[in-house]
Amino acid sequence: MISRTAAEIAAAVGGRVLTGAEGHRATRVCIDSRRARPGDVFFAIVGPRHDGHRFVRQAAAAGATVAVVSQPLSGPSAMTLVLCRETTAALGRLAADERRRRDLKVVAISGSAGKTTT
Repeated sequence: MISRTAAEIAAAVGGRVLTGAEGHRATRVCIDSRRARPGDVFFAIVGPRHDGHRFVRQAAAAGATVAVVSQPLSGPSAMTLVLCRETTAALGRLAADERRRRDLKVVAISGSAGKTTT
């Protein structure tokens, strides 16, 4: 669970608000438009088979309030678009920034056996 405005997301990912309200708040991160819910920030990830930019409207229809994109789009008017260089890296930057904001313990599990059942 996160609680960030579009402007805060843009700052964390090294992007800028392209369209929409900088004050739109996101409370959850989503990369699959089929699982988008109201209040999500949707990251339009570009992969070998799919381009998440094709699903921004679907995420908006499901209630996502912010989308992080790497190419200018004419997005739905109810959604704020944050433009960055590369959405996968931006997702990592947001996660790292969120981790810095919280007092979390980091645990590493290593070895060659038993990790799946731990």
